[in-house]
Amino acid sequence: MRAQALTQLAEALARAGRHQQAAALATDAEAAARTIADPYLQAQALAQAAGALAGTGQHRQAEATARAITDPESRAQALAQVAEALAKTGQHQQAAALATDAEAAARALAEPDMRARALARAAGALAEAGQYRQAEATARTITEPSWQAEALAQLAETLAKAGDSSFASRVAASACAVGRWTTAVRPVLILEPSASAAMEHLLASKKTDATVPKRG
Repeated sequence: MRAQALTQLAEALARAGRHQQAAALATDAEAAARTIADPYLQAQALAQAAGALAGTGQHRQAEATARAITDPESRAQALAQVAEALAKTGQHQQAAALATDAEAAARALAEPDMRARALARAAGALAEAGQYRQAEATARTITEPSWQAEALAQLAETLAKAGDSSFASRVAASACAVGRWTTAVRPVLILEPSASAAMEHLLASKKTDATVPKRG
């Protein structure tokens, strides 16, 4: 698909620091996406293009593209991605507004797993925008345990990087309580780097236990 290829190339150029060329290709990707006849495939392509536009600094165009997407899941994904890009450039107020809209779009999804995944992404965008309490509240409304744990762990990592150790520790503990303990490894290691050796030993022992055949 031409739109997808253009999006991937734009993202690669942006990572290489060739922002002007990346921006031009991201715009081309959006135009190509709009020519796709299938509504669902068009929505997916536009969401990817919106992410590429945001990644090349074209935030207004990215937001307009995201808001124009008619498929709720793709719109929620695109809004969250643009919000994260805005947060990375320090535009936290705009990022928070978009992340809140991403949350609203996610809540409108009828399919439970799809809604859980979209809410987890929205919670991550809220955290990146500095809306930690709202991000936590959003994460805790996710009914699918693995996605709730993922959202809480991501929030804990953001909090740990921001230096809020107490809040991060509480949220990381919650992530472990609702999901696998390995979900919260990253924030735990940020909070307590000395735990690295213990975790490596534990993971190694679990791997060994899994490969040893059980006796009948």
